[in-house]
Amino acid sequence: MRVHPFSAAAALVLVGVTALCSAAVVQHRRARARRASPPPELDEPIPAPRHIYFNATPPAPTPAPPPGPPPPPGGELHLHATGPHGLAVPGFDVIVHRRGDAPDDWTPIDSDEIPAANGQTPAPGTFATSDLEPGRYDVRVEAEGMRTIRLDDVPTGPKVIEVVLARRPALLGAVGQLGGAGCAGVTVTWSGPGDDAETGDATVDDDCTFFVEAIPEDGPLTVVAKRGALESRALVTPPLSGDPGFLCLAPPCAEEPASLLVYVADTEHAEVSDASLSWTLQADELHGGGGLSEGMGVLWMHGRRAGQTLALRAERDGHVAEASALLGAGVTEVLLTLPAEPPPTGSADGDLDTGGDDDDADEDDSTRDGHFVRDRIIIVH
Repeated sequence: MRVHPFSAAAALVLVGVTALCSAAVVQHRRARARRASPPPELDEPIPAPRHIYFNATPPAPTPAPPPGPPPPPGGELHLHATGPHGLAVPGFDVIVHRRGDAPDDWTPIDSDEIPAANGQTPAPGTFATSDLEPGRYDVRVEAEGMRTIRLDDVPTGPKVIEVVLARRPALLGAVGQLGGAGCAGVTVTWSGPGDDAETGDATVDDDCTFFVEAIPEDGPLTVVAKRGALESRALVTPPLSGDPGFLCLAPPCAEEPASLLVYVADTEHAEVSDASLSWTLQADELHGGGGLSEGMGVLWMHGRRAGQTLALRAERDGHVAEASALLGAGVTEVLLTLPAEPPPTGSADGDLDTGGDDDDADEDDSTRDGHFVRDRIIIVH
């Protein structure tokens, strides 16, 4: 059989191409066998769950009713009052006038109850109120037997105002000649200014001297001495402090008299109510003697002479306070201090009654309730 030369060439070409492809495939497989294996493919992690936030608007709250006007702040006023020689004033009145109000618009105010601090009761003579309108006030402080204290333009606030009350002025005088020897039948009266003024009688002693323990502090004062149809009168203007001078009606008058005022108090500065007070006149050839008073806190002794010396002795429950008083012209004051009386049984705070008079006391006795104490003796001329 005869083969065409072109067919044989084509067959040879096909055989060569096939062999070349087979060789290439074998080399490729060998090369893949020599390469490192690729890292295994891992599955992707499951993502964490996401929080879904809702931006929901809450319902609006119900609106509250509008507030009313704030209450006005209360105006405070604090006072601490003492009397002569620092004595406690158990009761006093406070009258106020707000600046800008009518001139005669004075209002008495009541004190609030003052709470105890650290288990201790407030000091005697303490006053506090918070019921005033805030502002500035004129203040008057009054107590029985004391001069009125006037304070101008006082602002409200927590500051404590210290007030010292003085006793009302005393009047000492004598009656001279009213048509006879001695003073039998002589009367002395006094009256203050104005139609509705205070009036009173003076005590006339056998030596023709007279005294008034407390006269109005505002003058002038009209003093009249009478015996039958005869009379003598004078005007007396009390000074701003202290007592007026010696008054002689129907002169000439005898020697100017002197008086002694004795206070008995405790170390808490409260007047004593149930002490005994004895006195003895010393080294006086013309007027000797002595006396005893029971149950008193304040004792007046009139009809004395300047230059006399009196020994004083206050006693209570065995506790004693003594002093010697040299009298000067006018009024000489003495303070005797005794130990404090213990609180009564069953009393939680030790408070005692500090007011009232003893109706059974004699003429020379002035009885006031109080406490006792001993410290030192103070003599004031």
